[in-house]
Amino acid sequence: MLAALAAEGMTTIQGLQHLDRGYDNLEVKLQKLGAKLQRVPADPSETTQPSTDSSEASVIA
Repeated sequence: MLAALAAEGMTTIQGLQHLDRGYDNLEVKLQKLGAKLQRVPADPSETTQPSTDSSEASVIA
């Protein structure tokens, strides 16, 4: 997540179940610090691996 925020352009992070489990309201906290991010539904046709998580986050830095 930190590398995505530091990168230029848009980064997509998949498999958010680990972040959701470990951090409470991570998106809101990062947005308060100035991060531009948005959680969007995952498109099953674009994923290469089966996932139990139904969402991904697009981080725009």
